[in-house]
Amino acid sequence: MGQGVEVNYSLDRFFSVLRHWFWIFVVSRDNEGMKLPRVMSAVALQKYIGSLGGIGASGVGSSLSYSPKELNKDIMPEKNVKTFKDVKGCDDAKKELEEVVEYLKNPTKFTRLGGKLPKGILLTGSLGTRKTLLAKGIIVMAATNLPDILDPALTRPGRFDRHIVVPNPDVRGRQEILELYLQDKPVASDVDVNAIARSSPGFNGADLANLVNIAAIKAAVEGADRLTATQLEFAKDRIIMGTERKSLFISDESKKACLFKLLYLTAYHESGHAIVALNTQGAHPIHKATILPRGSALGMVTQLPSQDETSISKKQLLARLDVCMGGRVAEELIFGEDNVTTGARNDLHTATEIAQYMVSNCGMSDAIGPVHVKERPSIEMQSRIDAEMVKLLREAYGRVKRLLKKHEKQLHALANALLEHETLTADEINKVVHPYQEEPQLSFQEEDFALT
Repeated sequence: MGQGVEVNYSLDRFFSVLRHWFWIFVVSRDNEGMKLPRVMSAVALQKYIGSLGGIGASGVGSSLSYSPKELNKDIMPEKNVKTFKDVKGCDDAKKELEEVVEYLKNPTKFTRLGGKLPKGILLTGSLGTRKTLLAKGIIVMAATNLPDILDPALTRPGRFDRHIVVPNPDVRGRQEILELYLQDKPVASDVDVNAIARSSPGFNGADLANLVNIAAIKAAVEGADRLTATQLEFAKDRIIMGTERKSLFISDESKKACLFKLLYLTAYHESGHAIVALNTQGAHPIHKATILPRGSALGMVTQLPSQDETSISKKQLLARLDVCMGGRVAEELIFGEDNVTTGARNDLHTATEIAQYMVSNCGMSDAIGPVHVKERPSIEMQSRIDAEMVKLLREAYGRVKRLLKKHEKQLHALANALLEHETLTADEINKVVHPYQEEPQLSFQEEDFALT
């Protein structure tokens, strides 16, 4: 068999309890026992599991059948070289796995005290957090971003009995990841890696790798000999806001008037979001506002928290409701109730989800109380939940309407600035609205309110 090891065991039983993606890693053995490879190749198993019968079953609910032999692979450790040094931004998870490495290197240290190695390790975490990269460094292991839907038989003691959560990296982790991906690339002196890390909360390892790659492609297209801060900012905006749709700006003279009306409405819609965010305690700071179409949106206001969030207060959730309502309310105030467009449908969808989350999951409703409502509540409970959701949304709509009427001069000034410049940064927005401020701006500082 050489240096590889054949994966040859019955997969039917394994598949019968498998409900999601898994990457299974197998280490090689030699005559002296367990040998730690520098990396293990992966057998990727992505198969549809029927609601009845599992993979390989011929009964109802299984439209596919396989022979386990089809999935036999030789795992050759020397083919790929990955170590824990290649993993950045998830130190806690890495530390837990290093315990297993230490056991394999020095088993007597643990066995003399009666310690036993876990039978299996399940890494959990959202997509892109580098679970697979961690798994490539050690023994039989699985990774999933949906642990809740796995069959309990798979995760019971004696199988995958240790669960390690791999979270999104914090600001220090993001900086380390960026430095890792930039270390073999020529970088201009104006690039501040720490600033990029601080302005990208919520980004995972995959997002940051994509950011650097997009910037590198942009630099190549522009014929630059090194990556600049402008190209990295472009890449970050593309990930957050989507790709600009410049094709919308048609040159046909007969259509320009229609296009201007669309831009005019979009400018007020996005200004409504921004003015609410600027004047509402609990709202995240604005990153940018644009009326350039990106993705499926005609324009957008992006907000980024000033630090990583671990919990969200009721004040913050109410602020998010208000910001969602800002675009539609601005349309109503400027163009009239009958001229409100469908442009706010995604905002209303998001607001409704937030309201449902507050009422059903977080106990933030006086009428329902501090209760976490199950997925399929009774008809009576669902009616009460719906009533509370509508109440929250109507209250948010009323608050925003009063706020925009009070700050209507800011609304007009910002809309005109967007029509002139198309895209504005946070500093530029503050300069535009500053002359019209009647009182100190209520910019939310998360360090004062965030629950950490």
